[in-house]
Amino acid sequence: LRPELGWAVQSEAVATAIARVPRAIPSAQQPTLRSKFAKALGLRPPPEQPASREFAVPGEILRLLEDVGSALEVFGGAWRLRSRGRITTLSTSMPYFWAHIFADVGDDRWLAWSHGRQGRLLFLALDSPTALNPGTARIVARSFSELLERSLAEGPRYFEAPSFEPYGTLAGEL
Repeated sequence: LRPELGWAVQSEAVATAIARVPRAIPSAQQPTLRSKFAKALGLRPPPEQPASREFAVPGEILRLLEDVGSALEVFGGAWRLRSRGRITTLSTSMPYFWAHIFADVGDDRWLAWSHGRQGRLLFLALDSPTALNPGTARIVARSFSELLERSLAEGPRYFEAPSFEPYGTLAGEL
């Protein structure tokens, strides 16, 4: 066997959850409200130097992208996944704060992953007022399987419910 990008040992729970995620038919990419405000809010894409764009995409996200194929929309269009080349990195001038956006969930909301203490993978819900603020970036799941399972059970935007209690903020993990 020869290893390939994205290979990872994963639990059966992740594979089962990915298989259950409803897919949408591919649609034309429409500009989002987020893209119109990105410049005004000071959001910047990662630098264009190839070396600076290198980061490891979690294997579970690569698996979902592989299983979904070109559709890139799941949960009836509630999530618009970003292909590997369109994953955006947001950061602040604060050291060690960054988040990689892998899905758009609404006009001005994103799902991203980052790392907390001891390199633990965290999944965040970001919106334009909090996208670059570790003190308000909410942790909505501590694993990809939890994110998918809760989205399947409670709805794809469960983290927007008034009764939702996040695990905390990214600032608490730094």
